[in-house]
Amino acid sequence: MAKLKQKLLLKIAAIGFMITAIFITACSSDDENITSSNFYNLEYRTGLWISLDGLDTLEFVNSSSLIRKGIHYKYEEYLYKLENEILVISDIDSVINTYHSILKAEKDTVVIDNMYIAVGLRENSGIFIKEK
Repeated sequence: MAKLKQKLLLKIAAIGFMITAIFITACSSDDENITSSNFYNLEYRTGLWISLDGLDTLEFVNSSSLIRKGIHYKYEEYLYKLENEILVISDIDSVINTYHSILKAEKDTVVIDNMYIAVGLRENSGIFIKEK
């Protein structure tokens, strides 16, 4: 009788372990889907991002090259890197860096601070949408 109880407890423990493993796997798959469609994911970030008004674009070529085109930026090549939640942009011909806080990054939208010259209290962040 004791051996029967022991076998039953082992089966219940095994079933509990399998259910837990399935639950953890399902949850991690959802997290991977969320992060894969995110500005912080290099594969997703690579490509063209267009400002809401269509007058400015950021094209992330790879993990370090950026091309900016638009009404105020004809065709400018930069180096870039992400440091936590800051986009650091460097002019290829100089050692000067500009720092742009990433205010929001959700699916196909990123809001980047300090993207435009502003005088006074004018908002200078840029909202960019991933081109599909």
